[in-house]
Amino acid sequence: MSMLVSRMKEWRRRTWEIERRVAVLFATSGILLAALNVALVTQNQTLKKGWNEFPPLKPGDVLPPLNGFDPAGNVVRLDYKNEQKTVLLVFSPNCGWCTRNMANWRTLVANVDVKRFRFVAVSVSSDGAEEYLRKREKIEIPLIVEPNAREAIVYRMFHTPMTIVIGGDSRVEQIWQGALIEDQVDEVERYFGINLPGLT
Repeated sequence: MSMLVSRMKEWRRRTWEIERRVAVLFATSGILLAALNVALVTQNQTLKKGWNEFPPLKPGDVLPPLNGFDPAGNVVRLDYKNEQKTVLLVFSPNCGWCTRNMANWRTLVANVDVKRFRFVAVSVSSDGAEEYLRKREKIEIPLIVEPNAREAIVYRMFHTPMTIVIGGDSRVEQIWQGALIEDQVDEVERYFGINLPGLT
């Protein structure tokens, strides 16, 4: 009988130790998740604050190099010290207007003189960006995902899609915010010397 009581006590002690470990694990996980949520909320507030406080980009603005990652997770740095002008196609895989605008961007990439312009896609989200751009939209150009948060504010990457032309002196030459429609289509066609199909 005493042996049975002893075993029961040992079982309860071990159960309590396991329950304590589980409780500590859950508490630690909860604290980590709360910290991550606070960090995300802070970043979102910073971006929203930037949208309200900073005026939109305009021709003549000077931009710093853009840092981010390629789809493989390697750090990349995009600067503009070259003979070509750089055309940034800023999008998000979850943006409906980006999808509707992709036919215009495909036409630009396929028909514009590569000696004069280089195209770089920038996704504000890394989630599914490469598959969306290459497999679904069939656009094979360099891709930057998750641009540096501070630089994203400087570039005003608050809403997508956005088309930015940057000269070799790092100055914005042209910028079209949103999907290319109506007057913007006319401007883009005149600037690049091609015809666009419009939105799908």
